[in-house]
Amino acid sequence: MSNQPQSSKALWITFAIFAVLAIALILFVVGLTIPMGAPDELEAIRDFVKEHPTYTIERVEAEEREVVGVSYRFFYRIPNDSRLYETLHQYIHQKGGWKITH
Repeated sequence: MSNQPQSSKALWITFAIFAVLAIALILFVVGLTIPMGAPDELEAIRDFVKEHPTYTIERVEAEEREVVGVSYRFFYRIPNDSRLYETLHQYIHQKGGWKITH
């Protein structure tokens, strides 16, 4: 009868170990899907303004955040033009740095 609580306790310890390992694995996989050091929205805005200093940005939307890249969609206006334009800036991780593609 004293074996019964021991095996139950061992079963719970085994379950707890597997639960901790499963949570660690999930966090690891989620961490892989977010690019490390990828440009954030503020950096993307700075890059856009550097490229187009006279344009007025209306809004910016983050499109994708993946292991190899991140994308931002810009909605902007050109001076003396009332139309709203949009473009997508994609940052691709290459050779240890981030490169903008359009």
